[in-house]
Formats: sequence, structure tokens, C-alpha cells
Amino acid sequence: MSVHQTRAHFLSKEGRIVDNPNVGSALTSSYWRPGNSAMFLDLVEGLTGGPLAADAWVGRLRAPLDELLAAERREYDAAVKEGPKIPPGGDFDIGMVVRLVHGDEVIADSRTDGGFGGACAKFKGWVRAHYFSK
Repeated sequence: MSVHQTRAHFLSKEGRIVDNPNVGSALTSSYWRPGNSAMFLDLVEGLTGGPLAADAWVGRLRAPLDELLAAERREYDAAVKEGPKIPPGGDFDIGMVVRLVHGDEVIADSRTDGGFGGACAKFKGWVRAHYFSK
């Protein structure tokens, strides 16, 4: 219920969720930063402005399937038309260290392999070598 309530909150307030920097900052300050220091119901109410309720979830369940599918298709088509914020293969700084690990083996590390993009490329090569070369 809280996922649907949170999603409905952002859609009504921001208009969209994907690639919206306001969503990440709101989730960070309202949900992630308080963590276990706050009660779950208080976190939801603090972000969405209302107590946890099934309204958004039930509304989604009640939506006629053809209308739901049409709305999802419109959102998908708009996102495809807009294209990615970061071009495929483009590098970017996500402001964190990423280590890709398999058991005890460190496959890639963004600190030593050319940032996030370099670590992803190294991991992609590792996957190809281990799973597609046989």
C-alpha cells in the first residue's frame, strides 16, 4: 500500500517519477535518512501528507484493464520518444563507489576501473567471458 501511496503522491505533486531529481531527494530525506529511527507509518505520512491508506492501491486495482494498459503505453511511448538522459555508453558520476563482486573475486571497482562506466564495461566483459564464450 505504501508503494502505491508514495507513487500516487509523486505523480500528483511532480507529474512524473522517472528521471525526476526531486523524487530521490524526497525519498532520501523522508524515508531513507530517518531509517529505523522513525515508525513506518510516520514515514509514509511525513512524505505523502496522509496516513497509510489503501486508496491508491485499490484505485489501481479498480481501473479497467484496457484503460490501465493504454495509460502505461502512453507513458512508455513518451519515455522512448524522450530517450535516455545519459547516452548509451556514456559515462556519468553517480556520486558513489560501486564494486561488482562474485564470491571473493572483485570483478570491477569504480574507483580503479575508470568510474562507473569503466566498471560496467569491465563487468560486461567478465560476464561475456564467463557465460558466453563456451
